[in-house]
Amino acid sequence: MGDENVHFKIYTHNLGSLKQLVDPKINFKHLTVYTPAGKIDPVTYTIVGEDNEIYTGNTIDFIIQGTSCIHDGNLYIESREEKNRKQTILKECRGKKLLLLTKHEFCDSPLKNISPYGRVEDYDFIILPKGNTNPGVQKRYNRFLEQYENVVEAEIISWNYLILRVQQ
Repeated sequence: MGDENVHFKIYTHNLGSLKQLVDPKINFKHLTVYTPAGKIDPVTYTIVGEDNEIYTGNTIDFIIQGTSCIHDGNLYIESREEKNRKQTILKECRGKKLLLLTKHEFCDSPLKNISPYGRVEDYDFIILPKGNTNPGVQKRYNRFLEQYENVVEAEIISWNYLILRVQQ
């Protein structure tokens, strides 16, 4: 079987990802990009709204999400509308769920006046950069690893990233 039989369907509401996916250098012969209807949220740089059927109506191989803040295992995002979309995708979609982090998401306190949309344990894998960061970020990251030492285990360790499997 050659590459001609491979076709990717990407569903995204992230405008940063969308910008990369519609670059003129991208070959759309093997790629289709889907977005939900809605409006642009300038705070989270995403498309927000109630149109989540493109996500919930399909089994997705990999659901990759980021977040703004992780506090005591709870996940927060600044925008209430983005929170609703993330929560729907996390709770209602079928597929392997990956939490993609930069290490800056680990917070000393939750976001004010925002309820969490999920928990670390809702994901199958967590992907983190392995590189050094500033001491404050590293301290919060180390605290997270200590708190979750019985919940996550290293799945893949590379020179520049770490993939942790979340125990279900």
